[in-house]
Amino acid sequence: YIGQILLDFLPLELISILRNETKLSRDGFIVLITPDSNTIVGPGYEIEEANVPIKEKVMREDGCGSKNQSSYCEEFDAIVGKMSTGNISSATFTRTNRALAGGKESVRIAFAPVFVKTYNAIDSSNFASGVEQENNLIYSVALAAPEESLLEHFFNVKANTDSDIAICIAVISVFLSLALLILVFVAYRVASSLTVPVFHLLKVLQDMNENRFEDDHLKQMVHYIGRSSIEVDSVYATVETLFQIMRSANDAFYSGNLVSAHNILKDSLRLFTRLNNKKAMAVASNNLGILYLTIYRTMIANEEESFEDMSLTDIVSEGSDYCTVAIKLGEEQYEQFYEEQGWSEECLQFMQGLANRYFNRALLLLSTKEHGKSPDDSESNGLRDIQITADMDLEIVDQCIEMGFQIDRVERHDLMLSRSRGLDALVKLGYSPDELFVEDLVEELLTSFRRALNNPGDQIFREMNPAGRMQELDCELMKYCRRVKNDHVLAAKVAIRCLIEDEYVLLTTMQKAVGTILEYVKSGDDESIMINGDRDKILSSLMRYIKDLDNEFEERASLCSSVQTNATLSGSFLKSITAAERKESQGSDTEKMRSSKRGSTISYKEASRRDSVVETF
Repeated sequence: YIGQILLDFLPLELISILRNETKLSRDGFIVLITPDSNTIVGPGYEIEEANVPIKEKVMREDGCGSKNQSSYCEEFDAIVGKMSTGNISSATFTRTNRALAGGKESVRIAFAPVFVKTYNAIDSSNFASGVEQENNLIYSVALAAPEESLLEHFFNVKANTDSDIAICIAVISVFLSLALLILVFVAYRVASSLTVPVFHLLKVLQDMNENRFEDDHLKQMVHYIGRSSIEVDSVYATVETLFQIMRSANDAFYSGNLVSAHNILKDSLRLFTRLNNKKAMAVASNNLGILYLTIYRTMIANEEESFEDMSLTDIVSEGSDYCTVAIKLGEEQYEQFYEEQGWSEECLQFMQGLANRYFNRALLLLSTKEHGKSPDDSESNGLRDIQITADMDLEIVDQCIEMGFQIDRVERHDLMLSRSRGLDALVKLGYSPDELFVEDLVEELLTSFRRALNNPGDQIFREMNPAGRMQELDCELMKYCRRVKNDHVLAAKVAIRCLIEDEYVLLTTMQKAVGTILEYVKSGDDESIMINGDRDKILSSLMRYIKDLDNEFEERASLCSSVQTNATLSGSFLKSITAAERKESQGSDTEKMRSSKRGSTISYKEASRRDSVVETF
């Protein structure tokens, strides 16, 4: 038989080397344990102690093994388990240390096993069977130290490194500063001829967007042309042309020169189409749609059969097409903007512009359905556009409140006034106020105005005082009481207010107020109307007042039309735009303008309704 024996030994020399000759950082310690986790070398361990688990020495303040042991013990037990199975690794554990400010410390430990080769008999009863080699785990040795003490050695290195870096940064900064000064000087010399014209161009564009563009801007642009680069000069020339187009088209429209407005807008659309400027194409298409609605109304009022060789049916068809194009282009721009920015103030502005275009198309379809291709389709599509507009108007306000965006109350108030005028025109044509949401709109206007009256410095009184704003609202309330409520008495009370209380009254408000009182007087018999005096005399006086007001309105219309016509005829920029494309001669254009001037009162009245939203480029 081959005999086997088990030796129990104590490696005193190894223990001495680990304890006395191994250098560790501050508060570092060595761990030497047996496979059953008993301590051979450990912090505070003496040889005389027997079978002491290593966790009792390392985790002294955590009560490992007791009922009240801390949560850190499990973390250390996992590390000891790896050591007991002969793993090579490193880890970090936490233990309680009440001597520190935080009451705990993180310890970094690295461990490796100690294996001894042994030879075991394959068959102890048969010597010839031989032996086999086996690696037996004797110990697991580990080096541990608190992380704070390990990092101490790097503090001085970090301080030296920071000092060197600071010196390098200072030196480099000096060189960069010198280089930057040289670069700035050279750039200033090179760009000095460009910066002033470009900044002025930016100011011009901002003023155009805010409708604050004056003739002085044109004079300054002419001053800069030729003193900058070719590219900037080209932009200046383009902006000058666009401004002329924009102002001339809008001035012609609002002054009642519909022929001039039509020609300029058609030329503008062709120009923008060639430039593939979709935003400008959408604006021009929208304004053309509004223009065709105004032309239609003027033709109906003047009992005309054609305009520029177009019949009423042609006017309605082309106007509807232009409105549809404007909406389609607007939807494409809105979707692209929403994908890029999501709900933002600019996105909501795009949405408001799109809502305005839907309302403009609804106004055109419902006002002209008698001459449309399909009156039923025109009515259903128009009412659908009214619903879309109402939903979008409401959603814009809700999103502004939800996202915390500032609502421009002046713009909102003016927009609701425009909506009210448009809906009143439709009610006058026989459409149901309920289908048009007239009640909700009037309620919003009244609520907004009452809130503003409580604050004399409110935004809506920035450009017009409370009396003027109240007169604008009175016009809408008079029409609302007469057409929606069918209450001539209440309408007359509203009319009397501005005539009695206000020192100055807007011409349009005066016309509406006197007309409302006249309708009130006509609406009942002698017993139902409480009037002191001769009823026929009162009627005669009211009709005389209305005639005087109409004469004053005609004078203003004639003056606006003549001034704008002269300005348009003297504009040389139109010649360069239309020379290749316009078929009419200058003489025929002049004759048409004169013909339009003769009917300027009606066209001026229709153009000045302001019941739709005319856009600017």
